Formats: sequence, C-alpha cells, structure tokens
Amino acid sequence: MFDDKYVNIVNQFIEYASNNPDIECCGVVVNNELIICKNISKYPDREAIPCPIDLNNAEDQGEIELFIHSHPNATATPSVEDIASCNKMMVPWVVVNIPFTEVRTIYPQEVPLIGREFVHGIYDCYTLVQDYYKQTMEIDLPEFKREDGWWDRGENLYLENVYKEGFVDVTDIQIGDLILMQIRSPVPNHGAIYIGEGLILHHLYGKLSKTDVYGGYWQKVTTKILRYKG
Repeated sequence: MFDDKYVNIVNQFIEYASNNPDIECCGVVVNNELIICKNISKYPDREAIPCPIDLNNAEDQGEIELFIHSHPNATATPSVEDIASCNKMMVPWVVVNIPFTEVRTIYPQEVPLIGREFVHGIYDCYTLVQDYYKQTMEIDLPEFKREDGWWDRGENLYLENVYKEGFVDVTDIQIGDLILMQIRSPVPNHGAIYIGEGLILHHLYGKLSKTDVYGGYWQKVTTKILRYKG
C-alpha cells in the first residue's frame, strides 16, 4: 500500500482518470503534488508512456516521489511492462483501475543482468548494454527512443548512435566490447557484450537475458565489434 500521505493525491488522480475512462492516464507526484503527464503511446487504451517533456518539467520542480497510472476497464494488477518500468524508473508505481478504483502499489527492485524479462524499450538488448556499462564501468550510455520493430522500418538504431557515443571499430576482442549482430534483419539489430572466457551476455527478443558461447551462429551474424573509448 502507498504511504498514507498520498491518499488525497491518489483520490485526485482517480477523479481525473474517471473523467478520461478510455485511456491509461498517468502522472507523477513531486513535492507532494500531483502533476498529470500526457500519455503519448500509440495505444493509449492499453499502455501509458508519459510525455518526456512533462517528466522533465516535473523533475525541474523536484524529485519524483511516485508514478501513478490507470488501467481502464481492467484489473489493477500490474503488468509485466508496469513492473519493468517501475524497476527502471526507480520510484514506486501506483496502479488504479477505472471505473472500479482498486489501487495496487509496486516498488522498484534491482534487476540482475541475467534472467531479466524482455520488454522492448525497457528491458531489451540495448538496455542490457546500458546496464552492463553502468554497473561494470560506471559509464552512462544515453537512452535512445525506439519503437518495436524499428529494424524493419529502415531505422538503424545502433549504427546511427554508437560512434557518436564514443565507440570505435576493433578487430580483436576483449572484455566489455560491444558486438553488433544482424538477425533476420536488413540492419544490425542486436547488441551483445563480450564478458570473457568465450562468452557473451545478451538479451534476445522475447527471451530471458542470458550468456552464450561466442561461436558458431553468433559469430556468423556478427557485423561489428566495437570498443568504448569515451
């Protein structure tokens, strides 16, 4: 259950969401005040993606204490995406179902590099690369806006960004190198990290993140090996 100090805020949000019953409404709490955020999802009836500008404006006012969103015509049970987003945002999430106004709260937990669920844009191959570099090298790689299936729409997420973020091509391989792979795609669409002893760490689409021996198929689909130079 959320902290009692947020009861009035949650009730305020319920009133707002009840007046917008066909979409997932969302907002944040800053300085014990509710700030509504626009839901920019292409599918607002079944997912909530808060507008980054609204989030930035909220963060300018203070630290985000709570994220809150509604599930229209569904239970308040947090989805896999809700749990993953909560863990990544690192603040508690409150879920309210409309019109029944059941309230559920989830709290962020540290997610291991191996065995995490796949949620595109939240826990995917690039997120794993980000988290590995953060945890093992204290390197902050930026977030890149991406929609599911970007590789089939002429987008080139990795090659358009890795060089300007400090990666260079190499011909040898060492621990921490980024390996780009092209899996049933016109562009490199999968990233893995070489972790030594012939192993890679990666997160395949729809699978749990794991390690694999770097050989055979994985070497065959490799297009580039890159090293972070900063």
